[in-house]
Amino acid sequence: TASFFDSSRDGRHVGEFQMARGTAATPRCTTARHPLVSTSAASFGARMVDDSIPLYLDRPSGVCGDTIAIHVGSEHPATTVIRAFRIGWYSGTGSRLVWSSNHIRVPVVHFRSITKDSIPSPHWPTAASMHIDSSWEPGLYAITTTVGKRLTGIAEFVVRNTRVNHAAIVIYSGLTNAAYSTFGGASLYRRVAGTDSATSVALQRPLILNGRVSFTEYDIPTAQVLDHIGLAVDPVIDTDVNSNPSLLGSRAEIVVAGHSEYWTKSMYDALLKAQSVGTNVAVLGANEIYWQTRVQMNSLGQPISMFVARKREADPLATTHPELTTVRWRDAPLTNDPAGHLGESYSVTRAHGSLQIVSLPNWLSGIPGLRPGAVLAGVAAGEVDGPQTSTPMATPSATQIVGFGLLKNAQGRVAYLGMTYYTDPHGSAVFQFGTTKWPCQLMTSCTTDNTSRTTRKIQWGLTSTVLRNFLHRDWAASHPSMPSTKSLSALQAILRPQAVGSFGKE
Repeated sequence: TASFFDSSRDGRHVGEFQMARGTAATPRCTTARHPLVSTSAASFGARMVDDSIPLYLDRPSGVCGDTIAIHVGSEHPATTVIRAFRIGWYSGTGSRLVWSSNHIRVPVVHFRSITKDSIPSPHWPTAASMHIDSSWEPGLYAITTTVGKRLTGIAEFVVRNTRVNHAAIVIYSGLTNAAYSTFGGASLYRRVAGTDSATSVALQRPLILNGRVSFTEYDIPTAQVLDHIGLAVDPVIDTDVNSNPSLLGSRAEIVVAGHSEYWTKSMYDALLKAQSVGTNVAVLGANEIYWQTRVQMNSLGQPISMFVARKREADPLATTHPELTTVRWRDAPLTNDPAGHLGESYSVTRAHGSLQIVSLPNWLSGIPGLRPGAVLAGVAAGEVDGPQTSTPMATPSATQIVGFGLLKNAQGRVAYLGMTYYTDPHGSAVFQFGTTKWPCQLMTSCTTDNTSRTTRKIQWGLTSTVLRNFLHRDWAASHPSMPSTKSLSALQAILRPQAVGSFGKE
């Protein structure tokens, strides 16, 4: 275990915050909400992390009373301070410092690349421990390593409520972020030297590069937006829902964060069960529920790895348990595209486009600047969703296409994108904003593709109106969707030139 030593420069933290030591007193656990006043904050969306001192936690979430082990490593001798920031609005600063360690001498390790299709945990020693007490308000946290003012590593953590406190719940996308992290030399996308991309990656390993960006550009701004709107939510990470699907029960509203691409069967089943009893769903992003994954747990009940074969013939359970096959949800043998339940699903990536308002529900008509024919310039960015006509589960006929746009690639292929409102027969309302960049555009924290002030005001009006109204379980009954009478080709014909953009890859 790395040793601790005091530093007069950071001595002020000793009295102000509980230290990362294993001898802390029993935590006081309450549900009291702390003042929304920043005591020291970092705006992670606008700052770079150099990944020189990466870290990971022994679990992605916890409750008051838990002790969380922190593992850090560096290829060169270094000392670091570990800090925990609760993510929120905080008068625009974006976070509040909740906890800090003393200086820690970082174990020197080798960041080796794995030459097989399974990327394991590096199994670094525990460098520090966080004790969750009443000062840790439930929410999304960024756990960071720092050297001076330089951010050298970041990990995602959620403090959960110990019981159902609120009518709304938000699901953060830890599985998707882990899928994109390349620590160990590969990811579920990046190829291992001489082989295909990995099929299994450890969840107890650092978030770096694209995995880190997925956390900072999608999950972090989602938490900040919810806090700024004032939406009281119970926060969870996706593996919490996998372990305990009942977390989605008895809710008025489920909020899905900006890029929630990887879902297990138990997660998807829980979402559909909630919809079947009238729970509303707000997808604050795009490319949700695209790949089925399987999560492995250890003897302590902690999620330790995720598996995705991508091809049916490569999954060892495809024959004996076809319902667990780790392929796209729209592909056989699953054939369960989320468009059939939510109104639209993944279309294309590397998008650069806009949405034209083509049909406006009456309950959205009071938002300044939002009217039929208006173009929300530049909102279609990153990965986008759209109405589906050819998947095994196409867009339901009751879906109201609120915003519509067209994208073309260099080869002339055309793709649709959309913003949709759907009320299903069970009394559930679903609103899909249609682009992964929506949350970071609201916070002007996207690395690229931030929208103009004029467009952003409309985006804020839309977001707050949807999320607040969806707290009413009977919203769908009193505000049914009004499906368009025009076909997609007819909608394409009325698009203004500003609503036609480009994309780079399917």
